[in-house]
Amino acid sequence: MTNINNPVPEDEQIIIWPLIDGRMLELGNKKNANGVYKTYFESIGIDHTSIDWNGEDGALKLDLRKPVELEPFDMITNIGTTEHVSDQKAVWENIHNLTKIGGVIASLTPLEGDWWWHGEHYPRREFFEQFAKNGYEIEYMDIGREHPNRNLCVRLKKVAHNDFVMPEPETMFYNQMRAR
Repeated sequence: MTNINNPVPEDEQIIIWPLIDGRMLELGNKKNANGVYKTYFESIGIDHTSIDWNGEDGALKLDLRKPVELEPFDMITNIGTTEHVSDQKAVWENIHNLTKIGGVIASLTPLEGDWWWHGEHYPRREFFEQFAKNGYEIEYMDIGREHPNRNLCVRLKKVAHNDFVMPEPETMFYNQMRAR
């Protein structure tokens, strides 16, 4: 298989690499001027699946607000997707249920106070600290990019499959649209 140019920006690579061998699930069908992420990951031999309600660019046409019935994955990437989903409990429960023990979640979401036009639900650091109680270790959490385009970059490793408990959204999320 021919390897194509890597479209993944450096700040996203921090949480995605090292790649986990096995199956990868991408939330959304991420693309930029350098290409479609799915095409790139497949070109380097990754067993890649993407989910997007538009079903474009080879993504499965599924709604993350409803239970997603797929076999668990070794890696799940959330690069700017969950902030657009109206049912936060459903999307994070899907992420939890679709991650294998030993697998990782690589999440990059807009930082509170930045990207105000971009989505509605921006998880804070406290959200990921509480989410980790579902059986995860936080491997990395930091801020990427510069204002006004900063992101919260988080990498979680699943060490146990605890029953899912959603962090309290009123205290863990900053709703950009409501704040304006």
